[in-house]
Amino acid sequence: MISIDGTKRIRFVTVPAWQTPNAIDELVNDYRRDRELGTINELILIAAFTLDFLCIHPFSDVLVVLQDC
Repeated sequence: MISIDGTKRIRFVTVPAWQTPNAIDELVNDYRRDRELGTINELILIAAFTLDFLCIHPFSDVLVVLQDC
């Protein structure tokens, strides 16, 4: 994201493609664990899962991937 004053801000950094399988496994296991514990509101949990997935996903431009669906 680029601010009005021209400064750049990185919202998140994606995981390198070679780390994707392990990162996805960890994400899914953590989600299942937290859902079973029930200590986190499910809507917050889903939002966090989505953000983490976007950080793991090996493509910088998600729109390119979504167009293939």
